[in-house]
Amino acid sequence: MKTAKKIWLIVGAVCTVLGIGIMSVTLFFILRSGGLEALQTIDSDHVPKAVTLTEDFDSIAVSAVSEDITLRLSESGEPVVEYFESRLLTYEIKISDGTLNIIAEDQSHWYDHIGVSFGVQKHGMVITLPKAQYDRLTVHETSGDLTVPAGFTFSSAEIQTVSGEVNWRAAVRDDFSALTVSGDICLQNALPGAMVELKTTSGNVRFSNGEAQQVTVKTVSGDVAFADCDTQRVNITSVSGDITAAFATPKSIKASSVSGEIQVKDDPTASSTCTVTTTSGDITIH
Repeated sequence: MKTAKKIWLIVGAVCTVLGIGIMSVTLFFILRSGGLEALQTIDSDHVPKAVTLTEDFDSIAVSAVSEDITLRLSESGEPVVEYFESRLLTYEIKISDGTLNIIAEDQSHWYDHIGVSFGVQKHGMVITLPKAQYDRLTVHETSGDLTVPAGFTFSSAEIQTVSGEVNWRAAVRDDFSALTVSGDICLQNALPGAMVELKTTSGNVRFSNGEAQQVTVKTVSGDVAFADCDTQRVNITSVSGDITAAFATPKSIKASSVSGEIQVKDDPTASSTCTVTTTSGDITIH
């Protein structure tokens, strides 16, 4: 038997033993803490809840874990928060100083999130709102998607998520920021005076059918696309993501890439500007 083959067989055996050992230790601590019963019932004890709000509010702040969150305009004018609770995940819902606060209280342990069968399954949250205009929306969560449809207008919004997607079609008057690690960001309908900041590591970014005073986009490997939109100032930075843009009005463009291809339609006399920098991604602007 060749020496290299022997080495690989030994490495494989060591990895197998280590894997069995890690699983054994994990199961030991689960059993010791009474977690096995919790693992068996963790998804079966989710109970639907609905809270009808009786006070007025102008802002919304949500702190969630893995729920898909959807905003909806009420047909009856009654504000309602619909969600799921379990013995490991509950929510505190209160109105304070004109802000609707929805706060997750996560009682789960680290082993509750191991594997598909052990983890808490994703459940949705629907926030039904009585009016179309609000001051500020803040959403912080881990893996849930956020959907805000057209028909709403916010003065400002701040969205943070790790792997959840951001689907935003509401109007924003002043400031909008979205930060993800791997989740995609889709933005529409910003207003002419808005200052927009979109950041992601590997998620894709798309801005379409909107206007803004300034849009700043930063990605590592995610692609960036602008379609049928207009902004006074655009700044896009990426490492390996491809960048494509179709603006409604001419732009004075500065584009640079170390190894990517560049195809741009530049108008040096245009009052609005677009600056694009990437290392290996392609740049296409027309």
